[in-house]
Amino acid sequence: MFACAGRSRKTLWLITDLRQRYGEWAVICGASGAIAKAYAAELARHGVCVILISSDVNNVADTVRSITDTYGVETILIEADFCQGPSACKALKDAMLVGATLVTRLVLPTMVERGKGAVVNISNGRCFRPAIGRVALSASTAFLNNFSRALHYEYGHRGIFVQSLLPFRVASQAPEDYATAGWFVPSPQVYASHALSTLGISHRTTGYWPHTIQFRLVQCLPEWVWMLGTRVLTRAT
Repeated sequence: MFACAGRSRKTLWLITDLRQRYGEWAVICGASGAIAKAYAAELARHGVCVILISSDVNNVADTVRSITDTYGVETILIEADFCQGPSACKALKDAMLVGATLVTRLVLPTMVERGKGAVVNISNGRCFRPAIGRVALSASTAFLNNFSRALHYEYGHRGIFVQSLLPFRVASQAPEDYATAGWFVPSPQVYASHALSTLGISHRTTGYWPHTIQFRLVQCLPEWVWMLGTRVLTRAT
């Protein structure tokens, strides 16, 4: 999830004006993921300071140093395991800066008060289809997508832009996988650049137009054909 809130009430549509439109700070939850790291770097490239939240800070430490050295923005790393429940929120509240937002439940009141803010949740392009052998993942991505859509209808008229990103496969940052990056499987950096360009424009998008082609194809498939295909792929792996 990405969330940011700012003081300014101006409406600016250029991506170079992210700070003025949404605020000076962005919060990245689940910051150890490849897309999350690339998204944080892309925000920093536009001058947005970032707070990265992860249960594995060692995995994110290099990203923090790279963002700080490359873009010169303030970068904060917070260790928090949300499996611990409410106790994980204390560290987040203690790290709150002026205009910074952390998680949707904590930040929406501030966003509403200021009439400005954005929440981006990264779901999955297959979220509306069941997945054999990945039941929990299938259910959680569907929840995240619908949660985002509901937030949009509930808070959109209050100046909060809520976006649900539905990516398909993105190459990881591992050398053996990064080499497979291509048109339909972009690198995290390419995906993040494309996805960020849709912020403020699309409330529900794959964030990357070749993935939109895949999304439409999956939508057209009857569910029984989809399930047959997933069964075959499951057996093959």
